[in-house]
Amino acid sequence: MRLHFGVSAPTSAFASVALGVFLAAQLFPVSAGASTIYDAVGDFSVGVGANSPSSIWQYGTGTPGSFSNFVDTDLGVGIPGVDAWEDQNSPQGYPNGDATPYIAQNTTGTTIDAFGFEIPTDELQMHPGDSANLPAVVQWTAPVNSVITIDGLFEGLDTGQLNGGVGTTTNVLILLNGVPIYSNEVTGFGTQDTFGLMETVTAGSTVDFVVGFGTNLNNGFDSTGLKAVITANATTVPEPVTLGSVGICLLGLGLFRYTGRRNRRH
Repeated sequence: MRLHFGVSAPTSAFASVALGVFLAAQLFPVSAGASTIYDAVGDFSVGVGANSPSSIWQYGTGTPGSFSNFVDTDLGVGIPGVDAWEDQNSPQGYPNGDATPYIAQNTTGTTIDAFGFEIPTDELQMHPGDSANLPAVVQWTAPVNSVITIDGLFEGLDTGQLNGGVGTTTNVLILLNGVPIYSNEVTGFGTQDTFGLMETVTAGSTVDFVVGFGTNLNNGFDSTGLKAVITANATTVPEPVTLGSVGICLLGLGLFRYTGRRNRRH
């Protein structure tokens, strides 16, 4: 008499499903909580410590890999009701050209029309500097591993009153860890360039909203609005799966199937 301790077909099928679930859990992150919303406009601050390297939102300039935080602020001096982070070498301050690049917020509750541009209350005003290496950059840093959506728009805010009706001419980008994931041109007053993206990020990843030179290759009359909301769903990212562990799982699956076939022959 021969005894067979093989695995039956139903058991083999169950094992296959179990192994598949295991592999999926290893290879794909799983949501681990409620959504957190980060609003570039609503979260904007010029308070003490609001623009430190440890802040979730930061404001500055630089090319990919060389971000530099602004350290100077203008608290409603250049335009009453408008707070700004600006270039630290500016002798006159916002909104003068030598203060560029700068990033500002209208806190008055109504649209401001001044110096040939408009600033709505629901957008940040971004203006590039006088060099291609001095764009205005709003940077977000992921606090935890997340799947994020990035929604919003760039808008031309320069009315064209002072540059022959041309208005804003800027190049706008969104970078993930220094790599472009979105790029376009904003040309003309009121021109809106909307975006909607989804990305997976790890803690410490950065998303940069960049406003730089446009097609005219200078920063004259280049006020550009930014509205951006990042919705983050924290994820549990498992330990990195190795080829060895995957191989063992596949070998086990193969043995289950082989044993099941032998059982059906006897």
